[in-house]
Amino acid sequence: METEVSSKKKNGNKEIKEWILSLAIVLLVAFAIRYFVVSTLVVKGISMEPTFYHGNVIAVNKLIYKVSEPKRGDIIICTYSDVEDEMLIKRVIALPGETVDFMPNDSGKYDVLINGDVINETYTKEGTGFYGDMEYPYTVPEDCYFVMGDNRDNSTDSRWESIGAIDKDRIVGKKMFKIWPIG
Repeated sequence: METEVSSKKKNGNKEIKEWILSLAIVLLVAFAIRYFVVSTLVVKGISMEPTFYHGNVIAVNKLIYKVSEPKRGDIIICTYSDVEDEMLIKRVIALPGETVDFMPNDSGKYDVLINGDVINETYTKEGTGFYGDMEYPYTVPEDCYFVMGDNRDNSTDSRWESIGAIDKDRIVGKKMFKIWPIG
C-alpha cells in the first residue's frame, strides 16, 4: 500500500513538473513572438486621421523590415529620437534618394511631389496645408525615409527639421491591421 501511495505521489509530481515545463515553454514562445515578431500599439493623437484615430489598437509586424525594405504608402511605426518609448505612426512618402517638394494647388493646399511628380494621396484628411520648416526640394538621405501623418495639418513628421527623414534603424515595424475597435 505504501508503494502505491508513493507511486501516485511520484506520478503527481511528474505531472506537475511537466505542466510547469509546458507553461514555461508556452510563455517563452509567446514572449519571443511578442518581442521579435508581432506587437501591438495604441494610437496616440490625431496625426493619422482618418486612417486611425486616438485609442485605436493596431498589430505591428516587427520582422518585415528585417527581410524587406519599406515601400511608399506603407504605414510604419518608428521612433524619431533617442527616447525609444516615443513611438510614431506615419506613412512612408519618399524613399532613400528621392526628392520631395511641395507645390500649391487649386484648393489652396499643397500637392506633394516626389521626383517632380505629384503623388495621389486619397488617404489624407484634408490635403497638405503646410510644408514645415525643411528646405525644399529635399533629397532623402541613404537608408532614410520621409514620413508624414495622414492628417497633414495636425502631424509632426519629416517636414520638420527637428524630426527630418527617419533612419531605417529607427523603424520598429509595419502596421498589419487594426485590432480595436473592430469594424
